[in-house]
Amino acid sequence: MKKSVLIAVVCLLVGPFVFVFSHADEKSSRAVTPAPTQSELPVVINSTLFLPESLRKEVSIEIEHWVFEDFLVWLEETIEISVIVHHQAIEDAAIDIASERIQLTPLKEPVYLLLQNGLSQLSGDAVFYVTEDALHITTEEDAREHQFTAVFNLHELLKNGYSTEQIRSIIYTTTYAAHNDSEGSFNISGELLHVRNNQQTLRETDSLLKALLHPGKQVFLQVLQVHFELQKKLEEKVSVEFVDRPLRDALAILREQIKLPLFLDQKTFKDQKLDLDKPVTLRAKNIKIKSLLESLTFSFDKLSVVIRDGVVLLTSQEVADAVLQIAVYDASDFCWNEESTESFIQTIQDQVNTHGNQYRIDDRWSIEGADIIAARSGILVIRQTGSMHCKIINWLTDSRNAFGDLTPAELDIAKSKEITTRYYKMPSGIATDLARRLPQLVAIDTWKKPGSSDEAGKVGTILLLKSEAVLLEVSTQTTTEKTSDNKSDKIITKETKTNRRESVSHSVLVIKQSNAIHRQIEKVINQVETGTNQGEYIYGDPYPYSYSTFW
Repeated sequence: MKKSVLIAVVCLLVGPFVFVFSHADEKSSRAVTPAPTQSELPVVINSTLFLPESLRKEVSIEIEHWVFEDFLVWLEETIEISVIVHHQAIEDAAIDIASERIQLTPLKEPVYLLLQNGLSQLSGDAVFYVTEDALHITTEEDAREHQFTAVFNLHELLKNGYSTEQIRSIIYTTTYAAHNDSEGSFNISGELLHVRNNQQTLRETDSLLKALLHPGKQVFLQVLQVHFELQKKLEEKVSVEFVDRPLRDALAILREQIKLPLFLDQKTFKDQKLDLDKPVTLRAKNIKIKSLLESLTFSFDKLSVVIRDGVVLLTSQEVADAVLQIAVYDASDFCWNEESTESFIQTIQDQVNTHGNQYRIDDRWSIEGADIIAARSGILVIRQTGSMHCKIINWLTDSRNAFGDLTPAELDIAKSKEITTRYYKMPSGIATDLARRLPQLVAIDTWKKPGSSDEAGKVGTILLLKSEAVLLEVSTQTTTEKTSDNKSDKIITKETKTNRRESVSHSVLVIKQSNAIHRQIEKVINQVETGTNQGEYIYGDPYPYSYSTFW
């Protein structure tokens, strides 16, 4: 399999990343074994699962207003594989491949990317999938009915601290639930993950497993290199002057001027009955191209600009919101345990939230399919729009710069090693038992023996002191029942309540230990008190460093 594409992510350096997966076609399956990688830098993983070599090879061609059907003829000759069009599905979606035209710029790109570019310009949700001997052109709805099987080896993931339940939850939330692919299936048997679904979902699963095994600061899935080139192009500045120019003509002029693969989402304009000849007036000097395109949409209701399938697309806000990208973020320098990871997720949602302009302001986390979950402590999987990922990256960079030499995780490590004395008040019976048993339950090798001198590496001590008794209100209730008469089975209930106070003796455990072990002690005390496995901070002060402090 060809090496995964490696690119710079928002002005970050490129890192080498090699990771190989085999794949199974519709009739067979075989185990997948990952190859090692040493990259810790931000990368992009663009899975080519199920794509034959002929679709992965790079070609350069300029297409000016070709009928899509003619493009398929060229494609069949180029890749030397049969192209099968699912005409019924295509016609049902009101796509006319015999008349609709496409345009492709002369960039050197893989064949499958050219195909995706062309499909994105049609007036419907057209996609492709591959079988052993043919390339199929159909609709997204039809493609979901054609399922394939892949088998992935989870050995390295399990060895790196992920549990099978974590892997199952991540895949379901990120790929299946996001695509509503409930008709598919995935099963974990030992160290093998068996997945059956459409090829798009399998490619995302493939990329996700690779990213979880070797997370970088940001690892993007199924994002093409050309997208970053286009994003960089949109930051360039231009000067334009349109006076009562039809939108269709204005975009054609702009496309020629800036040499950008800029297209209209034909389906959106057709569905919303938007007039491409509606005149627009715009004069601007040294304006960023992305700002210029946004300005052109102001005359139309709920239009937006999105990079999709290698082109810049003028489409509806609904379509733009549906173009979500998956990225895996290694935030272990901010998150050192489950609690800090959950707090960090909430901080991201609070701080990197809204998107809008003077016409539209909305909540980006409420978009259908958008999500942020913890794969494990410090490893975040985020599904969001491209613009939101850019904001998240910038926010993370600013946060890291603000901390300077020590990250929150490093601060926590330093604080965890500090030795402090804490006081835990509780009923005397519990205190007496815990004074004997805590050294057997928590950090066994860190406690000094009673009466012993200093022992290397052992700092923990426990003193049991009597404390003021606690008066508790005790309520008793007496209930009597009788039948009212023979004519009725109704039961009359009479209740009598009495209140009294009881004195309950309490003691205090005076414990000297490191802050890290104090946190374990607090959980054990709570578990003993409540008889549950829920470790809430009840006795003693909560650990003082939290993200409410850091941020």
